[in-house]
Amino acid sequence: MRSFLLCLAIAFAVLPAMAQPTITSTSLSPGDVYVFASVQINGFAVPATGANKTWDYSAAVDSGGYGIDSFRAVSSTPYASLYPAANIAELATGGSYAYYQNSSSNFSTVGFILPGSDTAYYLKPLSNVHFPFTYGSAYTDSTLYVSHYTGGVDSTKTIVKQHGTGYGTLKLPGGHTYNNVLQMTTQTIHFFDFGGFLYTDTSTSVIFLQQGANFYLMSVSLNAQGGVDDAQYLHTGPIVTTDYTFTGNGNWNNAANWSGGKVPPSTVPSGSKVIISPQVGGKCIMNVPVTISSGATFTVKAGALLTINGNLIITKQQSTHLKKMWNKIAN
Repeated sequence: MRSFLLCLAIAFAVLPAMAQPTITSTSLSPGDVYVFASVQINGFAVPATGANKTWDYSAAVDSGGYGIDSFRAVSSTPYASLYPAANIAELATGGSYAYYQNSSSNFSTVGFILPGSDTAYYLKPLSNVHFPFTYGSAYTDSTLYVSHYTGGVDSTKTIVKQHGTGYGTLKLPGGHTYNNVLQMTTQTIHFFDFGGFLYTDTSTSVIFLQQGANFYLMSVSLNAQGGVDDAQYLHTGPIVTTDYTFTGNGNWNNAANWSGGKVPPSTVPSGSKVIISPQVGGKCIMNVPVTISSGATFTVKAGALLTINGNLIITKQQSTHLKKMWNKIAN
């Protein structure tokens, strides 16, 4: 699944306003729906840590991808019987479900399911946020989950290490400025066992929370080199998706072959659509590597010709909510 423990998005209830925000509980409830916009990561600065910071991302450019997180009562979902310990569920873009346990001391993941593909069970609910949490706080938790998928079963030990790494002012696209924001950094270590083949993966994510807000404001996933892999922010405006239609004949990276001259980025973001519909007698030659993110669509029209000379990667859909806080557990 695309991310477990992931960048798990959480709605927060906090203490009264103070210079150093303190997170005391979650306030997610059935019926809550949140939209997150992906941004172009070229030139996107890694968030600084420390007290009284100003994180200015007001000039960040949307990539055209959106993730929608819809929370609902566990009993209203089709897989409620598989996760009896859960008391709230999430339906993400693409049809995946994540199940959580919300208590006064933790917001934890119980498991997740991608219908027809992966089903994961946590032997012990894994804490995503331990309460209370503030600048300077640190918390470590671990568990083992078993993932059933087409063709086999895998087990993964996961350790999460959370730290309150900063607070200050956050500026986002659309002229939105948020004061008294808490920055939380999470390192997630996965110990995979693929039928006896052992593999360890470490990922890092940063999220921004504000007193009184119902959800996190922005999440940033970092790669092993310390650079930015992915960034998303809470979107409050209209949703504008991006379509890319191949209408010419020849190479993928030739703008003249695309409607309006719009060539898809090397990683097509969630919410975008790529349509292959060459001119009569023509064909599309994918001469460069392309990744179709989960939540994006890739369509080859009936009778159209597509030649793949580069690499085509199509990422399967998982919970965007989990991805946001915890990054990827298992791709």
